[in-house]
Amino acid sequence: MSNKEEWMSFPGYSRYFVSNKGKIKRIKEKRSINGKGFSELFLKSRNINGYKAYTLVNDKGEKKTVYAHQAIATCFISKPNTDNKLVVVHKDRNRTNNFSKNLEWMTISEFMKEEFDSGRRSNKNLWAKRIQKYGSDGGRKPPGRKVNISSKNIEKIYYMYHKKGLTLKEIADKFNCSASHIYNLLKRFDGAKSINQSSI
Repeated sequence: MSNKEEWMSFPGYSRYFVSNKGKIKRIKEKRSINGKGFSELFLKSRNINGYKAYTLVNDKGEKKTVYAHQAIATCFISKPNTDNKLVVVHKDRNRTNNFSKNLEWMTISEFMKEEFDSGRRSNKNLWAKRIQKYGSDGGRKPPGRKVNISSKNIEKIYYMYHKKGLTLKEIADKFNCSASHIYNLLKRFDGAKSINQSSI
């Protein structure tokens, strides 16, 4: 591939041009004594999760956030012929290196397979991130989650609540579901007699 910088019009954003070296510029019309002319304005990017992004106005007059790597791949790299959802990947995984030769289209499954095969991602790392985000249970028990509980276990729940005096929350923790779900089960089981909603 030539080292010469090439510029192409960005589809849907006719006032903007992107280069194979990762730049975006806007063409602005200006008037002078000698008539009409044009000036170029190189745009400043902002950082979103490590990616370079720009606020552009499309041909419908709408302001849109556009990522540099996606714009450059759209202009300079042919998309694979597939119905699967595609993503633009940085070959060197440097999110600021938006040279077209460093970008490629991949399906999400191809990208994830490569990430795991290369060791950049692992189940251990993903679980650590879930714990960091959701807490010690890794998000396995989000609020309001419902699980299938057998009729035999519903009888156990009835016994735990009415005979052993466990709270709805204590019972919910045992069955890995929400307290409100336990309440609804008891309500269906005996018409909610003596069920204390304040313990949800």
